[in-house]
Amino acid sequence: MDYVDFDSLAQKLAPTLQVLENKRKELLRKGRSEGLIYAAIFLVVGVIALLIHLLYLQPIITQ
Repeated sequence: MDYVDFDSLAQKLAPTLQVLENKRKELLRKGRSEGLIYAAIFLVVGVIALLIHLLYLQPIITQ
């Protein structure tokens, strides 16, 4: 079995680890922005549904 020096292994893996770290950060940013978009859409649809309920359905139900 060959002996592997940790320092040389770390130097060989450094570029790969850096690429993976950059990709992780990119996906994290993308996930946050997509989550905010979905939350905003959900909020707008919820407000519209509430207005429809209060303005149109509530008078029909109470008659």
